[in-house]
Amino acid sequence: MAQVHAKTILSDCQYNIVKQLEKELQFLWCVDGYIKDAEREGNTKCAKAFREIKADEEKHARMLKGLLSDFQKSGK
Repeated sequence: MAQVHAKTILSDCQYNIVKQLEKELQFLWCVDGYIKDAEREGNTKCAKAFREIKADEEKHARMLKGLLSDFQKSGK
């Protein structure tokens, strides 16, 4: 299924990267609220966990963005 047909805009790999990047960005859009909720409840362990996850997700989002950029540069 990795073939790109004439009517297909994205390869399977490109599509998967776009979908995962969307998930990462949706989480990053909301995570500060999760952290604030945990802090408001005095749950420092939860707030710390979400901060660590946020850092990981930011790293993953940058990786995926880089892959998309590579596809754009190579045309593949």
